[in-house]
Amino acid sequence: MMRTIKEEVIWINEFTSLEEAQEVIGQWIEEDYNQFYPHSKLGYKSPREFEKQYYELQGGRALNLYTFGG
Repeated sequence: MMRTIKEEVIWINEFTSLEEAQEVIGQWIEEDYNQFYPHSKLGYKSPREFEKQYYELQGGRALNLYTFGG
């Protein structure tokens, strides 16, 4: 995860303060990393993929619980 944060957040931003860096990194973790990147606890699927597969196996459609990013 640290390499991903460095490549996708830290190296491409010029932060003016530690507080700004903490805010941007925290937001990225919540909105991007935790939603789109595969997780070992979910069988190396992203939370969105896992949710979709779960509902398909239940005979229904996945609920779109994520309102950002399409």
